[in-house]
Amino acid sequence: MQLKGNNARFVSSENGTMPLTCNRVIGDLWETFTWAENGAAFRSASTNIVQISSPIASDEFGVFPLSSKNFRVALPVGTTALRIIDYSGRQIKVMQVKGKRMVDVDVNAAAGVYIIQALTANKMMNKKVVVQ
Repeated sequence: MQLKGNNARFVSSENGTMPLTCNRVIGDLWETFTWAENGAAFRSASTNIVQISSPIASDEFGVFPLSSKNFRVALPVGTTALRIIDYSGRQIKVMQVKGKRMVDVDVNAAAGVYIIQALTANKMMNKKVVVQ
């Protein structure tokens, strides 16, 4: 997984041993990281959907894993609700998020593919997450 900072450049650790910087235009080996908790790499959350930038742009919708079933969601301005839907279309959870820019979501569901939907007054945005 690669991380981009608010300057649109990739976070890097030269040779994987140097302090982190945010100065790379192209993401390569030294700009690739693994999510971990207490030193143990996550194997149960898909990280191919991750894009973190801070601070978030007013129209940005992003999802990144905190653990195998917990995700942090960056919400665009104007988001009123967040929905979790399984791939069969069944609604798992609905959260009212009016006025929030960042929320933590506990999917608390069986392994599978889920859609996190952000709803505003005039559009619906989707992100896919995988729980294994």
